[in-house]
Amino acid sequence: MSNSRKSPSESASGTGGARAGSAAQISGSLSKNAALLVSDLQSSVQASEKKLKAVKRLRSTISSTLDRIQRHGRPLAELTKLTKSLESDPAAPDLHETKQMLQRIKSAFPELRKEQESWFRTELQRLCSAQGLAFALMPDGYAVGPFAVSADPATERARLEYAKITVTPDLPYSPAAAVKRTEELTKQLLDPPSSISTLAEEVEEAIRVSLVRQRRSMAKEELRAGLPTVYREMTFIRQAKPGGSISGQVSYPVARFIVEITLLVRSDQNVNSTRRFRLETSVLENTKNPKKSLFFPSDLSRGYGEGTWYQAIVMNVPS
Repeated sequence: MSNSRKSPSESASGTGGARAGSAAQISGSLSKNAALLVSDLQSSVQASEKKLKAVKRLRSTISSTLDRIQRHGRPLAELTKLTKSLESDPAAPDLHETKQMLQRIKSAFPELRKEQESWFRTELQRLCSAQGLAFALMPDGYAVGPFAVSADPATERARLEYAKITVTPDLPYSPAAAVKRTEELTKQLLDPPSSISTLAEEVEEAIRVSLVRQRRSMAKEELRAGLPTVYREMTFIRQAKPGGSISGQVSYPVARFIVEITLLVRSDQNVNSTRRFRLETSVLENTKNPKKSLFFPSDLSRGYGEGTWYQAIVMNVPS
């Protein structure tokens, strides 16, 4: 007599085989019509099991969403994720109750958005007042110090812009985080350069190198180079200096370049110099194209305000 045991997989296989065999025996012992009914019942059971799994998955998804809402207290982002998940999931149960729930959630979105925008605006204004930062409402966000702040309650993310350039693309949906980042960037981007003379030398080098790369003549009374090209050369110049790069990334933002060029061109030293720099206004087709022009605010303390698109910087070469 053998005492060998079957493995779990063999047992399961055996059970499945037994069921299949039993079903086959039932079908074999029934008339054709009865066998078709039995097959329909078996298909219905399988479909019900599949639906039950989907319902359990739905319950788990909803429970997780509720937990996160209770922890964070801001439901719009979580409910937006939930509706997108259910609508894009082909395995989601097609239940009347689920459809009604989604309709109710969507109908509440406008009011939820208003509530969270109101909270963000009120808290942001309060923090700006406490920190002595200028605050103003804008059509698509807020002006905080020199930056434009936009915030989306549906994604719970915010961003900062200066001179139509995103300087911080991914902030938490937090007024405190926006104010803190504003204070950090104001110092990093808007502090005047330590030496206008050194800056002028760097800009001249960048202009000349860009012209050499393009194999253009420098035997002229004026040297002209595109601003995006000069910015690229300036990043190389700054990166070559001690502390010029962090983990291989250039720490010379284009917004800082715009501020420094503005201060250089407007400086008394430049106005009174025989080797003067000036900016060339962008032609219409180059406007708003970051590969061909850059936006310079009229007032550096209001990087979100009015300004001019420039395409090139021109250096006067004394004879």
